[in-house]
Amino acid sequence: MHNSPYDQGGYLGGNRSESDPPVMMAASSRQWDAAPASEGSTVSSATHTTPRAVVQELLRRIGEGDPERIAELYAEQSDWKLAWPQDEHARARSATPWIRHRATRADAAAHYRELVEHHVPGQAATVIERVLVDGDDAVVLGEIRQTARSTGRAYRARFALHLTIEGGEVTRHHVYEDSLAVARAFGTQGSGEEGREA
Repeated sequence: MHNSPYDQGGYLGGNRSESDPPVMMAASSRQWDAAPASEGSTVSSATHTTPRAVVQELLRRIGEGDPERIAELYAEQSDWKLAWPQDEHARARSATPWIRHRATRADAAAHYRELVEHHVPGQAATVIERVLVDGDDAVVLGEIRQTARSTGRAYRARFALHLTIEGGEVTRHHVYEDSLAVARAFGTQGSGEEGREA
């Protein structure tokens, strides 16, 4: 068991009860059509060769919260970007270190570890509203609900995650999210209206 925001449906994790299988739950409360992996399985990315299957497995692993297992689904080299204003990356680095571009599988694992370290466990949820797949590309739409560990501020941020799957691995990870809500929750934004409370 991992003590992380993912266990309660953290950043891109699922909203589920103990009786639900460890897969994403859509906003309509319908389960995904993929069968969950069995307890303790060591499914590799090679097992999931279609883009939809890889995305489903990625979201399932994110819901479980093991950064190393999540990173196994990424290519050794990938195109990873977060759509924050470029000049904000350095300024926000100390409070939100996961907000940066990355390039390797090790970077992917570090991203998920840093998310865990900077959010309050048990005070997180993610609503997945839609997963769209077109060829090798997939887009995940939803809303994250988190609480910043450093400030105690809860926030909600809508997101779109653009993934490209090639050879059963994630080669592109581009996130477009409500960066202002995140910045306000972590105090990296100047004074003014607080981020929207969860």
